[in-house]
Amino acid sequence: MVDKFAGHAPMLWCRRLLLIVLAVALCVTVGAKTAQAAGNPYPAGAYVTSNGAPVPGFNPANGGGIGSQGRASTYSVSGRVQLHNLPAGWTVYADSGTNPITGKDTVFYVVSYGNWDYAWYFDGATGIDHTTDELRGLILTLNGQAIPDIDTTQNQTLHGLYRTDEIGYDNAPITWDCWGSVGGQNSSTYTCSPSDTGTPQVTYTFLFDAQSDQREDLTGLIAWLSDGTPVTDFDVTKEDFNIP
Repeated sequence: MVDKFAGHAPMLWCRRLLLIVLAVALCVTVGAKTAQAAGNPYPAGAYVTSNGAPVPGFNPANGGGIGSQGRASTYSVSGRVQLHNLPAGWTVYADSGTNPITGKDTVFYVVSYGNWDYAWYFDGATGIDHTTDELRGLILTLNGQAIPDIDTTQNQTLHGLYRTDEIGYDNAPITWDCWGSVGGQNSSTYTCSPSDTGTPQVTYTFLFDAQSDQREDLTGLIAWLSDGTPVTDFDVTKEDFNIP
């Protein structure tokens, strides 16, 4: 968990490690095709553009598998690349580096669904036009627990929090920066954007506007006098009262 207002600093060494892992664990082969047995999941309908035009020969059914059965695909392009139309349920990691097989400057995507991973390299790409799909794996937390049913690819406003609640996030992409800010006593925000481009940007706003006082959650609390007897008619929801 990330405590209030703590950001995820990019870890460049992780990028190099991921490239090596893809080369070894996924058994990278240039332009390799993976046979798709009936029922095997793949990100149907996804496609990649370079400078706005579809990458020739790209096929989302190629370049994937389970663990060591995976086969990454490599494409030669020029210009900036962007991933489009990734189906629901899939997550994506996007980064740049050196293709461990060809030795060329590359941009790569790793898209995942359960145990299935697909890796696509785009040698010659000059950069990534990021999308908020890269935030699909990010988790917002409240008091150490994941907040369910939140679409982290869009701006969100969450109501009903107390000022004593601990908010945070987890599993942010290492290629994105996330930072927190305080909006007075009534709100706090996290904003996330890619480290290299600064766009797009997504903001999560937490409003401390719970209607009931948190002290009501302490029902049953007993106040004791110094002589060991309980305070008569003690009410935890009251600011003050007379002790008989």
